Amino acid sequence: MKIRETRICDIPDVVLIFDSARKFFVQNGIPQWTEGLPDYRTVLDDIERGISRVVEQDGKIIATAAFLCEGEPTYGKIDGEWLTDGGYCVMHRFAVLPEYKGRGVAQYIMDCAADLARQNGFASIRIDTHESNVNMRRAIEKYGFTYCGIIRLADGAPRIAFEKNNMTF
Repeated sequence: MKIRETRICDIPDVVLIFDSARKFFVQNGIPQWTEGLPDYRTVLDDIERGISRVVEQDGKIIATAAFLCEGEPTYGKIDGEWLTDGGYCVMHRFAVLPEYKGRGVAQYIMDCAADLARQNGFASIRIDTHESNVNMRRAIEKYGFTYCGIIRLADGAPRIAFEKNNMTF
């Protein structure tokens, strides 16, 4: 596996990964990404901002995530408490093709996020997900993230928020 910045030509593959995740969410009653987002425009915006990454295996794009090291406005208020007060990186739009789940791809992406945080001198990594997204919650907790509370998206929808302190990478 290798991770790299997403290119414009990768957008159809990334959208396919998001569509696969959306289908899984619908089948499992998870009300996440139900409004058609993330979509082509989301991926293009992430590429232009330099935050979109894809994971390739044998030349095939099998996963995607966005890594932000600029803070996240929705994390400014939490019903709970973050572990750290300093700078942090954020992981968003994390998805793996169904046939590659359970093969260590999530672990690899989280390791890459930890490397990015370390390289940029940030105190921690933060991530959020829908309460019903049990698979993502399991991956987050397996990697050693700590539940910190509830944040609200711009539209007011609640998400459970986690943080992993730089000292535990």
